[in-house]
Amino acid sequence: MQEIIREDDLRSGAADEYVDGSALQGQRLLDAPILVAEEPVGVQILKVSARSQPSMLAGAIAGVLRSGDIAQLQAIGAGAVNQAVKAIATARTYLEDDDIDLMCLPAFTQVELEGKQRTAISIRVEQF
Repeated sequence: MQEIIREDDLRSGAADEYVDGSALQGQRLLDAPILVAEEPVGVQILKVSARSQPSMLAGAIAGVLRSGDIAQLQAIGAGAVNQAVKAIATARTYLEDDDIDLMCLPAFTQVELEGKQRTAISIRVEQF
């Protein structure tokens, strides 16, 4: 179940704290409703290499999203990022029959590999 908080509620003090208990501190919010999840959603990390099969990875992404969780893909190098993007496109077709669409949020991240810090591309994939 999700709770919807509107800006009017924030101005009147009806909703003066975030779900985590932190105060709003007078932040300006959009007039559109804000969806607040009551339970944290699980994040499953999927490591991608240049040799990953896009169809297999797409199945894993689809399974994670069907379960209501978020898939976090981690890719180091152009080949791995290429495979990740192909898998995401394929996962969209796998999820069509379930009326689930997805969205991606790419970002740079630091990961430790063989005792060294490396820059990776992290792609957060969640239901849209």
